[in-house]
Amino acid sequence: MVNLIIVLLGIGAVILVHELGHFLAARYAGVRVETFSIGFGPRLFGWKRGSVDYRVSLIPLGGYVKMAGEEPGSGAPAEGDLGSKTVGQRLLIFSAGVIMNFLFALVGFAVAFSVGVPFRPPVLGRIVKGGPAWEAGIPEGSRVLAVGETRVLSFADISTSVALGGDRVVFTILPPGEKTPRKVEVRPYFDKATGFNRILVEPPMEDKVFLHVAPGGPAAKAGLKEGDELLLVDGKDARKLDPKALAALLENPRPLRLTVARKDGSGRVSRMEVTVKPVLKDGPYRMGVQALTRKIKALRRADPLVARSGLRKGDVILQAGGKTVYTRKDLEKILSEARGPVTFLVRRPAPPAEGTGKEGRVSFRKVRLTVRIPGPAAAGEFLENIAFDPDGTYVLPGKGSPAAKAGLRPGDRILAVDSRPIEEWKDLVAAVSASRDGRMTVQVERGGKVLKMTVQAEKMKIPDYGFQPY
Repeated sequence: MVNLIIVLLGIGAVILVHELGHFLAARYAGVRVETFSIGFGPRLFGWKRGSVDYRVSLIPLGGYVKMAGEEPGSGAPAEGDLGSKTVGQRLLIFSAGVIMNFLFALVGFAVAFSVGVPFRPPVLGRIVKGGPAWEAGIPEGSRVLAVGETRVLSFADISTSVALGGDRVVFTILPPGEKTPRKVEVRPYFDKATGFNRILVEPPMEDKVFLHVAPGGPAAKAGLKEGDELLLVDGKDARKLDPKALAALLENPRPLRLTVARKDGSGRVSRMEVTVKPVLKDGPYRMGVQALTRKIKALRRADPLVARSGLRKGDVILQAGGKTVYTRKDLEKILSEARGPVTFLVRRPAPPAEGTGKEGRVSFRKVRLTVRIPGPAAAGEFLENIAFDPDGTYVLPGKGSPAAKAGLRPGDRILAVDSRPIEEWKDLVAAVSASRDGRMTVQVERGGKVLKMTVQAEKMKIPDYGFQPY
């Protein structure tokens, strides 16, 4: 809404300047002006001074200056009519609008150039794990100097160059703390939703984080006000928390200790600390299952340990060290406790060879890989260079959850909910959330058999703190 108002004001300013040019030229040439209007149609308001009716009209899509004697067929021109003036004077009057717009643009450009136009520098903030930039090994905080042969001056230039580039783009970057630029090849992915290539990076967080406070909510009752600057969240610098980390804090139903800065009417800034206790509200239904995050979405091949492991994009880690792996946490625990080489059992996509009659179908085979992890610290670094995705619709029921009570077990694969096919994790979330009473029939695959179970889902409790950072 604010942007719309700004656009309308901008259009109004251009029209005002244009018509003012005609008006001033007409007065200079001695032509009698009858109406000076911003907009067309019926008169909304205005005032009359001398012979001129200054008005704002209903339709704000233009404007006009009405001069005496400008309508054809009005007879012999009288003194002060437009037709009584010389060709040169009339030419000046008709061209004055364009001349004024040109002069206005020159002045506006000079003012904007002297004041400056805000823009984001070409510095990378959060790099989405598993995205093309992350996979290429670009560190957060890097300054992008060029994309391909194109010099980069702002963050928007990065997005534009990637969107219009090919499937392989060479970035020239200056990582934080380094003095020598280096080149990195990035392979963008094509986003079908937007129709452009993307590398999944975000600009750095703004220098300041402010709060939008809901009237009458928990934050307002705790003493927070609209526009307070958020400094600390449970002792953590709010400016250094990426949006994902901040959202995770707001999803945890517990009191939050916030430190804010507030400016009073005199400009004096005061600092205060408040504790906001959330109100729990009913959310959508939940079964109480989590995805088996063991499918490899992307790897950083630049890491020597990852490169030597033999793991590939699309591999699903079923076991490590003889123990079943359900989530990344399981894998981290196994690797950190290992005292020697660890054998991985992975499920790997294996497209059939041409000429088998099964082209286009993807089969799977199990592969054993041995990885030598030097120690617990190396295990953490190893996993930081691997991004995981949900393994299809295989699930891990929470202890005491509705799914566990209904008989679901770790490693079950959900095929359908109330006869609605489930092919991806988002399908499962949508099907459960759409339930009217939470009671649903779930079809699962276990050990090659298909089973049906009735699950009574529970309403999620969503914490409402009554504020949103911006």
